[in-house]
Amino acid sequence: MTTPVLLATGNPAKAAKLAWLLQGLSFEVRDLRTLPGYALPDETGGSFAENAQLKAQAAAQACDGLALASDGGVLIPALGAAWDPWYYGYPAYGYAYPYYGYYGP
Repeated sequence: MTTPVLLATGNPAKAAKLAWLLQGLSFEVRDLRTLPGYALPDETGGSFAENAQLKAQAAAQACDGLALASDGGVLIPALGAAWDPWYYGYPAYGYAYPYYGYYGP
């Protein structure tokens, strides 16, 4: 038996990466096309992690099930941490920081 999980992203490339994370597990992967007219919430969180959580929670409520979301960005070492406060304080500059949010019953 598989458990449905909604990928809470409108980005096809990101959806493919999230689906890849779930390969081999007992999940029936669904994307936002299964919720016609649904729009992801605005990214109002103070961090990538908070935005991922907002997306996952809203999608889980919309589909009445499990949802997985991701939010992240890229840091540019030459610009340092001060160019964007969301990145301030992370020690490994120059790497992409994906954050995943999971929400479900």
